[in-house]
Amino acid sequence: MSATASAQVIRGTATVIDGDTLDMTGTRIRLAYIDAPEARQTCDKAGVSWACGEGATETLTSILDGQPVSCTVIATDVYGRQVAQCQTRVFTLGREMVRRGMAIALDNAPHEYGEAARIAKS
Repeated sequence: MSATASAQVIRGTATVIDGDTLDMTGTRIRLAYIDAPEARQTCDKAGVSWACGEGATETLTSILDGQPVSCTVIATDVYGRQVAQCQTRVFTLGREMVRRGMAIALDNAPHEYGEAARIAKS
């Protein structure tokens, strides 16, 4: 399935770039409402360095699991990427990344993202 744009919705298969970015046949999609580590980023947890970017990328790949994606575009960022809320049949990708503790919800995120953050913290 190829990515097509129609009325600001892009549908198709996606390749994960990092924890908050997809590629859909050449179109870069930045997941709305979240921030996740870059693919090569490292983080410090209790004084120990770990490959959090790799972890976030792997987590998003696992959530996606090869399923078709539907992304509703809400903006274009300063890098020319489409900013969109994306989902599979099962998950809203950004919200699920927050729920699994691999991304943070931004201040403008819908209420459900805050609930997902509370689940991740517990």
